[in-house]
Amino acid sequence: MAINDYVNKKETKKFLSSSASKPITEKRYSAFLYKRIDLAQHFIGSAAITASLNGQVAKVAGEEKELSDAKDGSGFSFIDLAADKAGTRFGDALW
Repeated sequence: MAINDYVNKKETKKFLSSSASKPITEKRYSAFLYKRIDLAQHFIGSAAITASLNGQVAKVAGEEKELSDAKDGSGFSFIDLAADKAGTRFGDALW
C-alpha cells in the first residue's frame, strides 16, 4: 500500500478528502515501467487492489478506467489492460 501511495499519489488524493487538503512538499520521483509512468500506475494500482480486496475488483476497475478513457480520455489501451493484468497476478502472488 505504501508503494501504491507513492506511485499513484496524484490519483488517489482526488478520492480521499483528508489527503486532498494536504499539499505535497517532499521531493518526488516518477516511477516508470518501459518508459511510461501510466504503466507503473496501472500495475501498482491493480496489485494493491488485488492484495487488499480481490482480483475481480481490480479487473473491473481497470476495464472501467479504459472504457472511460475511450469516451473522453486518452483512448482505450490494451497495453494498460496488460499492466493491470500483470499487477493483478502480482497481487495474487502476495497471498
